Order: sequence, then C-alpha cells, then structure tokens
Amino acid sequence: MDNDKILSRSITQWYQLFSPILLVAFFGSVISFAGSWYLHNDIQSWTKREFDWLAQRRLEVLQNGINHHIAMVEDIRSLFTATKTVTDLEFQIFVHPFLSSHDGIQAFEWIPRVKAAERARFEYDAQIRVPNFQIKEKSPKGDMVPAKPRLEYFPVFYLEPYFGNEAAMGYDIASEPARLIALNKARDTGKLVASQRVVLVQEKEKKFGVLVYFPIYRHGAPTDTVSQRREHLRGFVIGVFRVADLIESIIESHMIPSGVDFLIEDKSINKSESFLYVHKSRADGSLPPIFEAQQDLAKNDSIWRGTLQIANRDWSFTAAKNRALDVQITGYPKSPWIFLVVGLLLTILLVVIMLRKKSYLEDLEKKESRYQKLFAGMGSAVAVYEAVDGGEDFVFRDFNPASERVSKTKKEDVLGRKVTDAFPDVKRFGIFEVFQRVYKTGKPERHPVSQYNDDRIAIWVENYVYKLPSGEVVAIYDDVTTQKNAEAALLKSENHLRTLLESLPQKIFLKNTKSVYISCNQHYAADLGIKPDEISGKTDFDFHPHALAEKYRNDDKEIVEKGIIKDVEESYLHNNKELTVQTVKSPVRNDDGKIIGILGIFWDITARKQGEESIRNLNIELEERVRDRTIELESANKALESFLYTVAHDMRAPLRTLDGFSSILMEEYGDKLDDDGINYLKSLQDGGKDMHRLIEGLLALSRSMKSKLTRKTVDLSQVANDVVQALVDESDNREVTSKITPAIAAYGDANFLKLLLENLFSNAWKFTANSTQALIEFTSYTKDGETVYVVRDNGAGFDMDHKDLLFRPFYQLHKPGEYKGSGVGLALAQRVVERHGGQIWAESEVGKGAKFYFTLGKVKES
Repeated sequence: MDNDKILSRSITQWYQLFSPILLVAFFGSVISFAGSWYLHNDIQSWTKREFDWLAQRRLEVLQNGINHHIAMVEDIRSLFTATKTVTDLEFQIFVHPFLSSHDGIQAFEWIPRVKAAERARFEYDAQIRVPNFQIKEKSPKGDMVPAKPRLEYFPVFYLEPYFGNEAAMGYDIASEPARLIALNKARDTGKLVASQRVVLVQEKEKKFGVLVYFPIYRHGAPTDTVSQRREHLRGFVIGVFRVADLIESIIESHMIPSGVDFLIEDKSINKSESFLYVHKSRADGSLPPIFEAQQDLAKNDSIWRGTLQIANRDWSFTAAKNRALDVQITGYPKSPWIFLVVGLLLTILLVVIMLRKKSYLEDLEKKESRYQKLFAGMGSAVAVYEAVDGGEDFVFRDFNPASERVSKTKKEDVLGRKVTDAFPDVKRFGIFEVFQRVYKTGKPERHPVSQYNDDRIAIWVENYVYKLPSGEVVAIYDDVTTQKNAEAALLKSENHLRTLLESLPQKIFLKNTKSVYISCNQHYAADLGIKPDEISGKTDFDFHPHALAEKYRNDDKEIVEKGIIKDVEESYLHNNKELTVQTVKSPVRNDDGKIIGILGIFWDITARKQGEESIRNLNIELEERVRDRTIELESANKALESFLYTVAHDMRAPLRTLDGFSSILMEEYGDKLDDDGINYLKSLQDGGKDMHRLIEGLLALSRSMKSKLTRKTVDLSQVANDVVQALVDESDNREVTSKITPAIAAYGDANFLKLLLENLFSNAWKFTANSTQALIEFTSYTKDGETVYVVRDNGAGFDMDHKDLLFRPFYQLHKPGEYKGSGVGLALAQRVVERHGGQIWAESEVGKGAKFYFTLGKVKES
C-alpha cells in the first residue's frame, strides 16, 4: 500500500515537474513541424516565383538583345535599297559603327547573285579589288577549292571586318545545304531568315554560328510573287553571329544575376543537331545535372521553358535553377526540420523566421522599386497597354518619362484612355495591327521605322512590341527623326562624296566636329603610311608633330564654330624636305543647316610654286615679244588693207577708160574691122571684165578683213533660195534643179552669210554648166553638238590631191578659160567662215561633183 502511494506520489511529482516540459516539447514539436512545413512551402513558393521571374527576365533580355543585333542587318539592307550601286568603301563606312559597338557580331557580308554565265567576268572584275579572288566551296576534306559548276552562285564579296574573316572571301554560301535552305527561304519570302547552326568558314575553334539573311531585289522591280522575287533577286545582306559570343555579350552588357542555368536549342531541326548554347552559372563551370542527364526537359516540372523568335526561326529556351538561387533568396540554405532539433528555441526561431520573411518582403519591394526606377530612367520610350473588348482596342496602363518626351504627351493625359483616342492616327501608322497580332499570337514583332503624324506631332519612330505573361502588351520605341534626316542628307550627298573619294587625285579626308577622322581616300592614307580603313577614330596627333596637330585642331574648331571655309597655303618639313601644300577645309551640313563634320581637300603644290617664278619670268619676256609682234602684225595688216584698197580703186580708172574706148570702137568702127579685129576687140573687152571681177574680189577681201560682225539668227534656207533665184535670173535659160532643206538657221552676220552662200552657190552654178541634169543641194546635220552646213553639186568636181590649193586667192584648179571666174570666191568664203569661228572643207572626185562643208562655231544667241 505504501509502495503504491509512493509510486503514485512519484508519478504526480514527475508529472508536475515534467508536464510543462512535455507540453512545451509537444506543442513545440507540433509548432516546429507546422512551422517547418509552412516555411518549406513558403520558400519553395517564393523560390519558384523568383526563379520564373528571373528565367522570364533572361528570355526577354536575350530576345531584345538578339533582335537589336539582327535589326542591324535590316539597317544595312537600307543602304542597298537606297541606291543601285554600293561600293566596298561605302559598305565599310556604313557597318563600322555597328562592329565597333557590338561584341557579339562576327561579321557583316554582302552576297551578290552571280549567274553561271557571269562567273568568269565577275571573278575577273573582283580581282581588281581582291587579288586572286575566286568563287570557292569546301571539299569533302575541308579545303577551299574552286566552286563546281552550278546555275548560280552566291559568293561572299563585301566582308567587314575583313581581317580575321578573310578565309570567307569568295565562299559560295549556296554550296552548303544548311546555308542554301535559309537562303532560298529568304529569297522566296523577302523577309529576314536565320539559318540553322553552322560551322563558320573562318572559324578555327569549330564554334557554332548562325547566319541571318535579308534579300535585296533590283530597284523598282515587282516582288509581289515568289516567281518575281526569284527573278529580280540581286543578292543578300548577311549578319554572321557566333552564338556563344552573341549571347555572352548580351549577358555581360545587361549584368544578369547568377543562379539560373539555361539551355538554347533549335526546335526546327533534329535533336542531334539542335544544341546551340548552354549557360553555366556555377562557380566550378560544371553543367547543371538536369542538362547533363539529357532528360526529357518537356516533362520536367523543375524547369522553365520559353521560345526565342530569331528571324523566322524558333529557338527553345530551357532554364534550370541551382542552389545559388536559394542562397540568393533566403540568405543561406535552411532545413525546415531545424525546428524539431531546437524545439526549446521555438519562439525565437519563429520570430527569426517572421523577421526574415519580413526582410525578404522588403527586399522584394526594393527590387520592385529598383525596376520601377529602371523603367522610369530608360532612354527608350516604353508604353504598357491592356487589351479591351477581346483585343479590339487597348488602353494605356503605364507610360515612362521617355514616352512623354517623344510623344509630347503627359502620362496623366493617357492613362486609362484608349490608344485610338489618345493617338488618332495610330491605325494609319500601322502599329495598331501589330498590337493585335502580338496580343493574339504572343510572338514579338518589330514595326519598322515609320512616320507618325497627327495635329500635335510628326516624328519618325521604330517600335518593338511584345506580350507580357500577364497579358499586357508592351511597346518600346525610339525617336529616330534625327537619324532619318541624317540618312536623307547622306543619300542626297552620296554622288558628291563618291566622286570626291574615288575620282579626284587630291588628298581627301572627312572628320567629325571633334576633329576625329571618319574616313579618307587612298591618296591621303598613302601620305600617312596607312590604309584608308585604318584612319577611323584617329586624330592628327596620331600622325603629326604636336605643334602642327594643334594648329590643325584649332583650324577645325574655327570652321565648326564660325561655319566658314578655309583655304590655306602653308609650308612644312616632311622627311627633311620643305613641302608647300594648299588645303581647303569646309563644314559639312545636314538639311537643317547643322554642321555635322569637316571635309578637307589638299594637294602638294611644291613643284608648282617652284615653277611659278620661272613661268613669271618667262611670261614677262613672252609678253614683251607678243607686244612687239602684235605691233608689227597690226602694222602689216594695216599696210596690206591699205594696199588692197588703193590698188583696187586706182586700177578702176584705166579699166573704165579701156572699157569705154573699146565700146566706142565696137559701135563706130565695128563695120570697118575684119573678123580678126572684131575678135581682138571682144577679147579686149572680156579681159577688162575679168579684171573688173578681180578688182571686186580684192575689195571684197579687204572688206572681209576689217568689217565688224553683227550677229543675229539668220534663216539660211531663205537666203539660199534668194541666191538661187538671182542666179536663175542672170542665166541664159539654164535648167538647174535646186534642193534646199527648209528652216536651216544660223547665228551670224546676215550680210557676210549671204556673201558666203553667194560664192558657194556661184561656184556650184559655174561648175555644173556642162552637166546634162545640173543639181545643187543645200542641207545640214549636227555633229558633236555643232551644226555642219553642206552645199553639194553634181558638176565637174576636182582632184583631191590639190585640195590644199582650193581656197588660195586667184588660184584656179581648172585650165584657164575653161570656167570663168575671178579666183577669189572660195578664198572669200573661207574668210567669212573663219571670222565666225568655224571651218570650211571640201570633198570631191573628178567628174562626180563636189561637196563643200562649213561650220560657224558654237556661239549661241544670248
């Protein structure tokens, strides 16, 4: 009994002593288990949401970055659509800014279409620019060999950067099936098309690359159908990207946090060739186990999946988290069962848990605040839209400050409003249809550079539109009005710049407003000991002594600030030799008149300066000689004119006496003379008449030498008709056919031109006297911009061996007495033509007539 009491008392004491502990242990265990379970699920839930957000963020960043790189191919395509011909230098200058600011680009290429019949000529012309150029392909052993015959070729022709990629020059991309498939698709669709993964020709490490094609068609040719696009294809602009370099450059430039591994594959080809890239965020560089095991990723719930749209090709994006993400979220890895081990610290642990949860929520709020600041601080305009009426319209949900600046609209004026109300011209602009397609398909789209106009604004913008998982549509756009204006200015001055760079022998360079070189021609680069493509980005301090470079920079600064043109002649030492150069620097302006650069042209005038002194001395001596000779010539001309005039007038008096007395003898004593006397008297009269004609010729020559020309437009056809009619009236019923082309005009002195035609037609009239069907023609034609007049006859003609004597005064090619004439007619005609600044010549054959040609110079009526 006592033992029972003792046992009962012991149990009671034990219960009283340990019941609080048991209760605490019991409830602590229950609370610990419940807390552990709650914490486990809570951490898993938060981790899952954070992982999904980070994975989606990586997908968006990669999509935006890749689209930005691919858009450069479209920008280069605009160079080829703006002009019919693009030189390698223009291609190099245009793509250089893209290459210098984007590490993910392997190369940009221009691939022309070369038909089989054009191959030999194309290779010959290409070797002028690239020695030993050939259209090539890869042999089964991997060596570059001449391409096999095929209907057409697509060789790499323009290639930037050239160094490091030179192995690809001339490679026919149609010779390899994977490249050819993408090429044909781009040609037939007229759109950007990406190839499957390929090993680049210039690649030594066998890394995977992707080619992005954009077809270029002939200017103005129709491209509505596939057959038209195939017929009018000019070639392709191609962007060459190493997949690993491209993705890693995007990751580095956007500072994506670690903790998420991802795998990128090409969904459109078989599994064995689909791998493109895997990102390993682990410190030891090992692959994630889920990727190493090659599991069926489509059925794994511990990963996140998405799709990248790459130029009409889908890449699968599979993300997996590692333990680094758990540490990033919770601060350190925890086991929920810790509550069972430290039950006595249940209250403290619960407080710690709640505090850590509160801290985590605060961290999330800070992240949200950080991303809101990023949204507000973005340089690009961003607008967020919510679809209403099943996607028939959209209302504004967010609008960053850049959007306010670009669209000149306040955020509070658009939030909650329909986009068609806030921007009434949005449907004509074309972006509204893009919103609807992106909302329905979920596939992002780029809306090309277009101009938006309404009553408030007129701007050029480029849009990129994508859909958020929440269903909202986001548009990222930039104001490219300045760029479009600059492009227009560039296109407007393209021919001038091309002529300067390629044709002029002078040394030419182009700088920006900071005196940094943009480009130069071959002559300028040779003086500096470099190639033209090596000058971009350099300054005068890289090539000249400091003092001289400082002077050049000050000259450039004055041109930019004052907008003046400087023409400077200066001397300096070059290789211990004094050189004199003349430099002209002028500002380059856009259409708005803003100075955007400096154009310089200079040439070495040392030899010219050295010769100027000698020429100056020679000129002085020559001027003295010319002055003396001119005085002598003027004196001789005056003496000759005086002599001709005096002789002509002094000889008229005895001729009149001879003519008068011979006429008296014929009238009063003719019946007393026998036949011989009569004949002698007639011969005397005929000689007097011939002498009279010679005197008239002398006077005409004298007048033609000193008379002043009075020029005007003269109807030569009418003058010719008048001359022929006068000849008909003076003739003894001769039958002569004349063919005069109507409306033949000339610019000259009317009196002298009539004298010219009188002598030429009289000459033709005279030498057709023995023709049975005499014909005289007057026509004209144009040669090298000058009118040639022709007088043709079918008379006696002359021997061309004596053509040099034809226009000599008083000289006749035929026997004396065979044809009457003074011998000065053609000489007088030559004098009239030469005084008008023209030429006269003749063609003939004995017995087959003659043609007299003359011109009157290129003087035009003012």
